[in-house]
Amino acid sequence: MRLGAVLSCGKGAALARRSASVAWGLLGGDGRRFDVVAPGRSGGRVGCPKTIDLRRTRRLAPEDVTELRGIPITTVGRTLVDLAGCVASRVLQRAVHEAEVAGLLDVDAVIATIERNPGRRGTRALRAALGVSAPDPANSAIAAAFLALCVDHGLPAPRLGVHVDGGDRLYEADALFPAERLIVELDGRRVHATARSFQNDRRRDSVLAAQDFQTLRYTWRRLHDEPASVAAELRRVLSLRRTAAAATLGIAGGSVYRGHGAPTGPR
Repeated sequence: MRLGAVLSCGKGAALARRSASVAWGLLGGDGRRFDVVAPGRSGGRVGCPKTIDLRRTRRLAPEDVTELRGIPITTVGRTLVDLAGCVASRVLQRAVHEAEVAGLLDVDAVIATIERNPGRRGTRALRAALGVSAPDPANSAIAAAFLALCVDHGLPAPRLGVHVDGGDRLYEADALFPAERLIVELDGRRVHATARSFQNDRRRDSVLAAQDFQTLRYTWRRLHDEPASVAAELRRVLSLRRTAAAATLGIAGGSVYRGHGAPTGPR
């Protein structure tokens, strides 16, 4: 039925919005109506069956459409962008959560979709659901400086601008060393100097610590004035985290580490 609905809407049409969310497993639905998007100007609903809600758009990039079980469908990223404009925030948050649980959430792809479609309704709510704020050029500069420091001092390259699961939501990390579960936050004074930001940062660190992430914070001044000291600290902490992880895995004591929370003994 889904395939028939899409095909009846002509070339380039794809399952979209709520119907795409249901197909991807992000939301529940009864399947009685089908949301379809197709390239072109508005007014494309003429002649469509009553069970199909066809919307035409001049912004439907090829990278926003894929196939799911042979059915043309908007990508998860485009589906979330479209969904953000027509559902309540709590529904959007649930869809983002389900995408993450199912391993379908590519935050970078969602952000790229938002940027390809400027001015869309709901993108602020979607960024909030992803835990992503608007891009900060100053933070991009400090991130580049930190990456250069790691390269210059022979440290492993971190992943920049990634998202980690804090249990209650996703949190954006300026830099992450995944194997060691070490987060580095690059604190510019303009972004983190307010009392509210100070409190939020400390709460975030505590929440992530409960998920076995350690957070270090470095300012631009320290990266610029004390690169050798920062590198030595990082090298030491990374080494300690690896040693602790090895012990937790059972190399020293027979325990089993399950990814989140406290280790448990052997069954």
